[in-house]
Amino acid sequence: MSRIGKKPVEITSGVTAELNNKSLKIKGPKGELSMTFVAEVNVTLDGNLLTVTPVDDSQRARSMWGLQRSLAANLVEGVTKGYQKRA
Repeated sequence: MSRIGKKPVEITSGVTAELNNKSLKIKGPKGELSMTFVAEVNVTLDGNLLTVTPVDDSQRARSMWGLQRSLAANLVEGVTKGYQKRA
C-alpha cells in the first residue's frame, strides 16, 4: 500500500482545480499547469481535496498510484510557490 498515495492533495486557497475525466487543470497566482492521469488510477475532486486511488491491485496500478499523486501535488506547489533551481 502506497503511503504517499493515501494522502489527499489539498488545493490551497487562491488555487482552482478543474477535473474532466482524467485531465486535471490547476490555476493559481503563478500560472496554469495541467496533466493527464494514467488509466490505472481513479481521481476524484471533492471540495478542496484531490484523491488518487488505484483501479485494481496490479503492480502497475500500485506503482502509478503514488507517482500520479506526487505529480498532482507538484502542480499545486508550482502554481503557488513556483519552481526554483538550486545550485
